[in-house]
Amino acid sequence: MTARLVSVELRNDEYIVSANSQTEAGFWISVGTPFRLPDSAPAGKLGQVIRDALSQSQQGVPTPPRDADSPARPLLDLLGLPDYASYMKGARSVEVYAEGIGTDESIEVTPKRNEGARGGFTTIDEQAKVFPYDSPGQLGTEVIRAFDKAL
Repeated sequence: MTARLVSVELRNDEYIVSANSQTEAGFWISVGTPFRLPDSAPAGKLGQVIRDALSQSQQGVPTPPRDADSPARPLLDLLGLPDYASYMKGARSVEVYAEGIGTDESIEVTPKRNEGARGGFTTIDEQAKVFPYDSPGQLGTEVIRAFDKAL
């Protein structure tokens, strides 16, 4: 099964939705330009944006060299921020992991803890929720609920 991963951050009254791809070395990196939408967006719209980001997530992408630009650079440029530490201030995060396709698709939504610029976001595994995918509205609703548990 193909695993796909998306990060959803809530910062300054807006959602930032970023696709992640797994490198040949096995770690996940942010890819592409993140999506932005206001936190007042309906759950179905948030869910559809997450679905769009999941469709960009891949496995087996080339591992970037150690001296490559930070994968966070497109995000920082999009928001006009100088560094990741500035981004982390006040941000909350939820991870959306998907496996399978169609009626066999399983979604795991996991809130995260903000550990600052050095520690990044770490999952709060005991708060994870796994469910079969039904609709963008269902997905958006579960992500919004997970933000209540994100620290």
